[in-house]
Amino acid sequence: MSQHNHHKILIIGGGTAGLTVAARLRRAGETDLAIIEPSEKHFYQPLWTLVGAGCVEKASTMRAEASYIAAGVTWIKDALPRRSCISRRIIFGATKFPRT
Repeated sequence: MSQHNHHKILIIGGGTAGLTVAARLRRAGETDLAIIEPSEKHFYQPLWTLVGAGCVEKASTMRAEASYIAAGVTWIKDALPRRSCISRRIIFGATKFPRT
């Protein structure tokens, strides 16, 4: 999964909502989008109600994050420790993504 310093659309978080938005945008024809998500594992949290009730094992709610990311979406495996609305930049690790 290649990375570059600019994306038209940047989705912060690879949970169910972020993955769904990314997939819908790809189906709508968007070609330059990325998801920032540090975790290799995706947990389907709505099922955790049944885990708490003892009906389902927590392990059954886990899948590989990569298997849920739509084809053509760049996965940036990093956390987002800070963002700057003033400079319009997303900063994490040693990389800066300016908005142009």
